[in-house]
Amino acid sequence: MKPTQPHSLKPLPEVAMALLARREHTVAELRKKLKDKGYELSEINTLIETLQAKNYLNDTRAAALLVQRRAVGSKWGAGRIAQELAAKGIGKELAKSRLAALTEGETGQAGHDWLATATGLLRAKYKQPLPTEATEKRKEQARRLGFLQRRGFTMQQALKAMAAAGLGSIDEEG
Repeated sequence: MKPTQPHSLKPLPEVAMALLARREHTVAELRKKLKDKGYELSEINTLIETLQAKNYLNDTRAAALLVQRRAVGSKWGAGRIAQELAAKGIGKELAKSRLAALTEGETGQAGHDWLATATGLLRAKYKQPLPTEATEKRKEQARRLGFLQRRGFTMQQALKAMAAAGLGSIDEEG
């Protein structure tokens, strides 16, 4: 993206606040967006410190909201959500703690049920029963497991979702 010419830039705080008014941003996201618009990095860093001091910019809050938004009613598992957090500049430890908080539940809320999410995805995507022939059945089970793993579910979650969806276990014969 070509940066905007300096003579046409709006005041930096005005642009930053307009971005933050639309949605939560991580520090890395805001820094990148402002830099891409042509603002000086030293000015951006100074403004970011001010915004953090006023709690207008908070990576923990941004991560919590993103995790909540992606997990509830979504098609993604914790692994895929962690990848998105990393892409937005959230560190591994913060991502891990936010995902754990969602899984365990915070402030008296029930934790997120990853198994129910995975099982629901399987049932929605694969309406046909498994083939009866043993070799074809194993191939189809492997395909369905791969589907869940690509969406960020662990192997254990995927196997449990297969059983919960009535698709059997990978170890079953015929």
